[in-house]
Amino acid sequence: MNDEWIKVFETTKMHQALMVQSVLKEHHIYSVLFNQQDSLYVVMGEIQVMVRAEDGFDAINIIEAEIT
Repeated sequence: MNDEWIKVFETTKMHQALMVQSVLKEHHIYSVLFNQQDSLYVVMGEIQVMVRAEDGFDAINIIEAEIT
């Protein structure tokens, strides 16, 4: 099993990242959030949704079909 992670979605809004993560979970794709936002200035920085590399293609297709 590959332990490489890739970014499949990026946003500045936590609710969007959580929504993407929830949709991926419904499709049995495990994801993690990588929050690079500054704790004082939440408008600075990004929140990335990361999945295992082997799930990347499916995750991107699901996000495009259900989120965007």
